[in-house]
Amino acid sequence: MTEIILDRSGMIGTKIEIVSPTKFNVMRFQDVEPILDANKRDQNDRDFLNGYTEGRDMKHVARIPIVVLELWAKENGIKRKNIFGKEMSEIIRKKLNDPENLFLRTGMGRV
Repeated sequence: MTEIILDRSGMIGTKIEIVSPTKFNVMRFQDVEPILDANKRDQNDRDFLNGYTEGRDMKHVARIPIVVLELWAKENGIKRKNIFGKEMSEIIRKKLNDPENLFLRTGMGRV
């Protein structure tokens, strides 16, 4: 089996794993640790105001790694070009309200 890193520019990389002459796997990867660390800091920061701005007119609710968005899109049959479309917005809202995805949130409450 041969692995080729096709692209590692920016935050996301793409790797091709050649399994046989007629079969290969394409994998996307991202270092998500800095994003998850920042989320945890905001969750524990009393000065973060639970995500609200000082005027309480906007709320920062989450940081979601691109590879997670791509996975959710794939699981729900959404094409990558529509990852920020209306249908995906509803999927993201449901995922962020799921307690299993608390690590993606910056503030508490429902989205």
